[in-house]
Amino acid sequence: MLMFLMLFLFCGFRLDVSGFMGSSRMADYNASKDVVQQFYEFHGYQTDMYGINSSSGISLKLGFKINPKWEVYIRTDHIFSGQPEDRVYYETGELYQTGSAAFDSRYTGAGFKIYFKDFTYTADFNPFLSVDAGALKSINSYERKTWYEKEGNVIENAYSLYSGVVFSACIEAGADYYLAEKYGFFAVGGYRFFSGRFEGMISSLNTIAFDGEKVYMAPDYSGIYAKIGIFV
Repeated sequence: MLMFLMLFLFCGFRLDVSGFMGSSRMADYNASKDVVQQFYEFHGYQTDMYGINSSSGISLKLGFKINPKWEVYIRTDHIFSGQPEDRVYYETGELYQTGSAAFDSRYTGAGFKIYFKDFTYTADFNPFLSVDAGALKSINSYERKTWYEKEGNVIENAYSLYSGVVFSACIEAGADYYLAEKYGFFAVGGYRFFSGRFEGMISSLNTIAFDGEKVYMAPDYSGIYAKIGIFV
């Protein structure tokens, strides 16, 4: 532990810890939900169904200053993205279906940061630009649905668990504010780019027709986000 602290204090390392919130396009997922909702309502069902348009998470970044204005770094982000529970009702008001979904993932990447001022706590605000790229891995991505008889008995459960690793990249602009020579806080605005899809398999309670069928989902996390955190 002492050696780890000495690296930070004397060898130019820096640790950022932050939280973020942002938009997520989720275009394919939201479009499919719209089709399902229109189908149910056309056939007389009542619906409370939701899409996914936002994400949040935590981020850790370890950087190394290679000169007074440049830093290289590695980062990992844990992204949470989900929705409230969907509910579909019979025409007579009894519950017919519930549904939930989450597309949590972990991004790991490497990049560089350029500052507009030299590293010094006397320059209270120090604006910067950064770019990084890496891999985004599904760690808790699923869809779950349950159907009910009018009497409340369960007809069927269906569950799809998705996995995969895809390319992702981020570009950010922000500023540090030094509270002392070795620590402070920062604020960032950024854009995340995502490209790829996850693969899953449907499993069911009563072996419905599509049990074991492979399914694919492109949970598009692309969008803007804001981040605030501390550095040491």
